[in-house]
Amino acid sequence: KPAEALTAELSAEAFRGSDTAQQFARLCAAKRGEELAIGLRSILGEADIHQTMGDLTELAEAVVSVGLRIASEELLALHGNPIEETGAPAGFSVIGLGKLGSQEMNFGSDLDLIFVYSRPGATDGKAGGRPAARGAVSNHEFFLRLATALRDGLSAPSMGERAYEIDLRLRPEGQKGAIAAPLEVYEAYFQDRAEIWERQALCRARPIAGSPDLSRRFMKLVTGFVFERGVPPNLAAEVDHMRARMERELTHEAKGEIDLKLGHGGLTDIEFLVQYLLISHGRENPAIRRPETVEAIRALRDAHLLEGEDAEALLQAYRFLRQVENRLRIARAQPLHTFPSTPEEMEMLARRLGFMDDEEGSSRAKLLAHYERHTQRVRSIYRKVLGLKPQS
Repeated sequence: KPAEALTAELSAEAFRGSDTAQQFARLCAAKRGEELAIGLRSILGEADIHQTMGDLTELAEAVVSVGLRIASEELLALHGNPIEETGAPAGFSVIGLGKLGSQEMNFGSDLDLIFVYSRPGATDGKAGGRPAARGAVSNHEFFLRLATALRDGLSAPSMGERAYEIDLRLRPEGQKGAIAAPLEVYEAYFQDRAEIWERQALCRARPIAGSPDLSRRFMKLVTGFVFERGVPPNLAAEVDHMRARMERELTHEAKGEIDLKLGHGGLTDIEFLVQYLLISHGRENPAIRRPETVEAIRALRDAHLLEGEDAEALLQAYRFLRQVENRLRIARAQPLHTFPSTPEEMEMLARRLGFMDDEEGSSRAKLLAHYERHTQRVRSIYRKVLGLKPQS
């Protein structure tokens, strides 16, 4: 569906509810219906993995947009309109990171979000020409309540099932910081305290909902922080240190588990490699500043920052790994990124991916061989691009 039509349909369904709780419940239910249709198109072969990820991303954007409207209408009635100290209307924006930012959502993907508002001030205490139900509050309190209402409405609704798991840990100061902050706080944080891994994360930042003007101003800050700041001399070592730590501490591959996201040569290798190149060369090459992993790889190839053969290998591996993840998650209705532990389940997964038993081998053996070939190649390219010694 076109994005505008999808948003309109979700909004119409949500606002059939008589109060905020019912509206969020209806929105979450409508989201599940749309997700079912996307899943069926994927299973029936009517949409490839890239189309499926794009459809799931558009659905998430529409859900966040409608959810923001639900939360906003209640708070505006209670406290009136937020006004900056200058007298101008205050804005609020939702910024997507991770798979939402890169437009590569899969079934079960969570939403990595940060919330930003324009400037301090206070609400005017008026709603529809009358005094607001609970009077004026500071902009910080208003937007904090707005962000909380949106988060809880989508991830912990009081009625029905949640729409998404929402991760807000990429905000300034992480879990210690407020979940909504003014633009000036982000500016100071990017200038003084943000770390290299945060530059990596913000490579995939993209406005999702809220004020277009504020979103543009925020993205200008992001561009300056991620791409226009000097490249640290230890960038490759920092990126690889974080990557190795994730592989060591967050996977169980040493015990035989196969993790297609965080494991050896997995999806994270591809994403970290791309982010390293974007930070290293984005200042001189604005055309490569793409939040989408696939489009960034193509742009890096066109800018001769990735060899053509390596770029094609990364694109093929990314497509394959995402397809495996897709079939895992559809079958189990869980956000999985590890292979099944039993041969029987592996055979079922292999058949769902189109591998067949024949004289050349079992479906399971073929799937594992494909996985091994792709991940070995990805790890080799990753180490070469970062200037690391080949692994023995």
